Amino acid sequence: MNGKFYYNMDLPLFKYENEFMLTLRTCGSLINGSVEYDVALREVIFAAENRVLKIEVDSKNLFLNGEEISFPVTPITHNGRFCIPLNLLAQAFNYNVAVDYESEIIYWGFLYGDANYDGVIDSSDYVLLKRHILELSNMSNKIICDLNYDGLINSTDLAILKRLILNIKTQ
Repeated sequence: MNGKFYYNMDLPLFKYENEFMLTLRTCGSLINGSVEYDVALREVIFAAENRVLKIEVDSKNLFLNGEEISFPVTPITHNGRFCIPLNLLAQAFNYNVAVDYESEIIYWGFLYGDANYDGVIDSSDYVLLKRHILELSNMSNKIICDLNYDGLINSTDLAILKRLILNIKTQ
């Protein structure tokens, strides 16, 4: 899965304790897996890509493949819907995630620097980013090319992308 977007699937994005929260239905769609809810045990189980995340409702108990894990924000019930932190789901299933806070779009499962979403970081991404910086074209997925996470797309990001393409290690 590369570059999946979230657009208010069944409950608007909302923040709780500085984390974006998502409903179970949305989470299942993002991980392309199954989501089960056991009413009797009050557990939610996500399964995808040989990973199983079990969450006990209204509890801080989280288990990934049977091992207890911790996360600073506890899943909650909001407007009658069980919601979990976006970053918890991303961490459990090893996905990159970024949020465009202005448009409230979630970029899920992408490669940083992959400006054209082809799953490879190469010279075509460099050209797209350079054209954007020179204002010759506009990129819709700017957040993915913010390689130093400063909120800006500029020559610093272009230099980092070049180093990634050339496989030059940075400290």
